This record gives sequence, C-alpha cells and structure tokens, in this order.
Amino acid sequence: MSLTRMSCKHDIMGSRGLLRGRGGCDPLRQHRASPLPLQGGAEGSQERPGAAKKVAPPPFLCLLSLVLLLLFAVPPVVDGAVIYFYSPELNVESFSSLKTAFDNYLSRFGDYQFQPFKDKETFERHVSMQVVGVVGHDGQKEHDGQKGAATPALKEKDGILLVSSWYYLTIKGSIKMHPVMVGLSKGRSVQKRVLVASKKVGSIDKLRGGKLAASGTQEYNRELLRQILGDKKDISDSVRILTVPKDIDALMSLGFGLADYAITTDNSLEKLPAINQEVYNTTIKLLQSDDIMLPVILISSPATVRGDSNNFDSSALLTIIEKMGNDPEGAKIMKMLGLDKLKRLSQSEIKALE
Repeated sequence: MSLTRMSCKHDIMGSRGLLRGRGGCDPLRQHRASPLPLQGGAEGSQERPGAAKKVAPPPFLCLLSLVLLLLFAVPPVVDGAVIYFYSPELNVESFSSLKTAFDNYLSRFGDYQFQPFKDKETFERHVSMQVVGVVGHDGQKEHDGQKGAATPALKEKDGILLVSSWYYLTIKGSIKMHPVMVGLSKGRSVQKRVLVASKKVGSIDKLRGGKLAASGTQEYNRELLRQILGDKKDISDSVRILTVPKDIDALMSLGFGLADYAITTDNSLEKLPAINQEVYNTTIKLLQSDDIMLPVILISSPATVRGDSNNFDSSALLTIIEKMGNDPEGAKIMKMLGLDKLKRLSQSEIKALE
C-alpha cells in the first residue's frame, strides 16, 4: 500500500471517528451538497459532551393538541335554516337590500339565510310545496296541481315563514304550520286599516270607479276594501288602485291630487299632522277595519309533510329573531319591515288567529 493511500485511511478512521480527510484525501468532499453534518457519520450520530438530548413528543400528544386547538379556535356551526318572507301588505323598496341586511345579521349566529318574495305565486311555488306541503280539499297533498304527489321538505335546509297575518288567515286551513311569534310596532301587535278621502269628495259615493292610493298588492287591497265596505263591497272591483311604497305615501297622494281616496294604517294617519298639517286638514276618515294583527312567524307543526316528526329545531332561530329588536343593527332591519321587534304570541293572540 502506498504512503498516500495509508494517510487517507488514517485520516478517515482517525481521531473521534470523524469522516474527514486532509487535503485532497477526503473521498466524501465531492458529494457534500450542503454544510449540514452527515447523518450517517459519527459526528451526526454521536452526542457532544454536555449537550441536551432532544426528545420528540409522543404522537398522541400532538393529536390531542390539534383537537384542542380546533375546539377552542373554531366556533360551532349550527344547522342551517331559511326565513321565508312574504307580505302583500308591504311594498319593500329593495328586496336585495333587505336580504343582504338580514343575511349579514344572521350569519353572526350560524348558517341562516333570509329569502324574501315579492309575489304570492313565486312564494307559494318555492316555499309552500317544499317546506310545509299544501293540502288539497280532499286531504291529499298537491304538487304543481297534481294530487297525491308527496313532496319532501327542503333537502338542505329547513325553514320558517314570516308572513302577514292576513295572508296566514287565508291559507291556514291548507298548510301544516302554526304561528308562534308576532310583530310589534309602538308596543302594539295589531293595527287598523283606514279608508280616508280628500274633503272635496267627502264620502264613499264617488269611490266606484274612483282612484285610490295604497301600499301593498292589488289583491290584498281589494279584499281589504270588501271587508271595510260591507254591504257595498262590490264597489271594490271597480276602484283604480295607485300602488305606493308606504302607507304614509298613500296619504300624501291625496295632498298632491294623485288620488281622491287612500287606504292607510291608523298609526300613519296619527303621524300625518306632524309630517304635513296642510294635507291632514284636507282629509277625512271614512271607515276603518277591525284589528289586524301584524306579521307572524310560522313553524312546522309536529307532523310534517314528510309524514314523520319534524327534525328541525326552530327554537335557536326564534330566539335570535326575538332578540333582534334589542340589538342596534337588528332594530334597523326590523324598521325595514315596519316593525320594532317580534315577540312570542300570547294565548289571546293565538286564539285570535284560530
């Protein structure tokens, strides 16, 4: 063996067993890609005197830490639900704004959504058949006009309805839902609808074929007129209805000469002197309706269209809605519906809706 080769061997196997050659005799030098110590060498595998030994934590401790982190860092997600809204009494200025406001508020509490509807046909087609089912005159379920077609509830989300009490009374016999909450305005859960005229016409004599301003749908206002007019209910079909955004606008239409008659609420009529005394002085109250309850919330009855017990617990969502009026942001949204808040129905209110 040559002297050079012996020198290399001595260096490799020498002091402390380091894989280190002198000069050009290190056979590993050409294969080092980084300054990190080699794992297979003595320097990478032996501990230096006095050095602290690093011990990896047991795998189960890592898993436990991850689970605890997720439990405390991620809020629990509740089952989703939809609030379906329809009110023929109310002309909403912007359904998109109303939905956005509601959705943003509800998202603070879970996977809840608000879905308003402008017309009855779309509402009933999308909601009544899917959420609660419509019962025909013979007791059979109906779907798109076909009797006997069992329609399941929503596949992904269950829901509750927020509708006008007038609308509920027209459909209560054909749906499997019942009211549990009612709106409040100025501390009252009821209001009266008032037929008002300009003093230049002075009576209902010219209402036939006349022009009447009102908020809400044509169907609702004609039916309301029939109830208010009593024996003269046939006049309602001949009235030309000017649809306006709000009840107060119906009164202002009299002052601007856009109509001779108006249907409004007793609350709006009381506000008119403070808004426009001159218009108030030129109007006269003719007739009024009985008490009409403000919008109500309906939930599914124990036996749903599925034929089994209802698996949607609405209590959490109802509590959120009940507290909206006490929250600044929630109160603003309630105002968009013409309400101050929603509350649980009393026994007397439940009886009035029966």
